[in-house]
Amino acid sequence: MQTRTTVRPLALTLATLAFATGLAVAHEAHEHKLMGTITAITPTQVEVESKTDSGAAKTVFVIDGKTQFRAGEAPATREDARVGSRAIVTYAEHEGTKLAHQILLPAKEKP
Repeated sequence: MQTRTTVRPLALTLATLAFATGLAVAHEAHEHKLMGTITAITPTQVEVESKTDSGAAKTVFVIDGKTQFRAGEAPATREDARVGSRAIVTYAEHEGTKLAHQILLPAKEKP
């Protein structure tokens, strides 16, 4: 009887540790969002300036063929992203590199 009451908490503790370790390892690929203004764009990178508590910060994101561009609800292209445009970047960080998954631009004005 004593063994059973000792084993259950130990098993629960080990299961919790295994789950928490998995979350810590998986967190690096977790998606984040950053809102700001595009300050530079190239075929492979976009730089966005955002406001922080201590002023402003510039963040560089890698863009590739999988990066989706949207203007409001409509599809867009990299060419639609311009310096000075507001943007919301959804990205994941891996080994210090921020890879943009989606760049959301303001909706295009209707003529």
